Amino acid sequence: MKKTLLTNPAFRYIFEIFIIVFSVTISFYIQDILNEKDREKLKNDTLKGILIDMETDINQYNLALNILKDRLVQADSLILGFYENNRINRVRNYWGFQGQKISMNSIVNTGAIEYIKNPELIRELSFHYDFHYDSMRDNSNAFENLFISLMDYLNKNYEVEGMGNLDLEDLDNIGMTFGSTYYRFSSKEINKMKNDTWLRNHMYNYKLILRLYLSGYTTGLERIKKINEMIVKEINN
Repeated sequence: MKKTLLTNPAFRYIFEIFIIVFSVTISFYIQDILNEKDREKLKNDTLKGILIDMETDINQYNLALNILKDRLVQADSLILGFYENNRINRVRNYWGFQGQKISMNSIVNTGAIEYIKNPELIRELSFHYDFHYDSMRDNSNAFENLFISLMDYLNKNYEVEGMGNLDLEDLDNIGMTFGSTYYRFSSKEINKMKNDTWLRNHMYNYKLILRLYLSGYTTGLERIKKINEMIVKEINN
């Protein structure tokens, strides 16, 4: 009887169809598992990249805070009338925003952001890299514009007595290079600055932008800390 059933064309046809359907189903199931693993690996790899980028941001943010806090102190001193070459030169500069967004761009462009399980992490990443970065660039541009207008005003109204020397072979030394860019003003010019209403008002504008800029760096560090903790949990889950 078994021999008869196995040799029956209809049974063999149905059995072959079953085997094909079963094989295709298993293949799709296995492929889904492999795709899921690939997606998980892609997500985790790009999140690890964001952790690296944020470590760079942490270093840049802390450096910016140290430099900008000092410039805020110098601006306050100038408003109070304590003019001297060192203070003038320390506010005669700006600090551009240098946020790292390479891995965030990657997680969006590859679609890996869709595989993040925690929706709060997605919201925090979007807020940090979109709203926060845009705000920091706005403050950076405003700060740069203040620097340009100050340079232009000083050039038109005050005579530079000289500046530091720098040998060409020392251009690779950042410290020496920046130190040599300081202007020297005579005592006569510095005394004129003490009664300059434009300079005093400009320092108030300088303080305004600096406060906003410093606030952005401070809140940014707090958010980075929070996002880092959420990313580690996402990778380990």
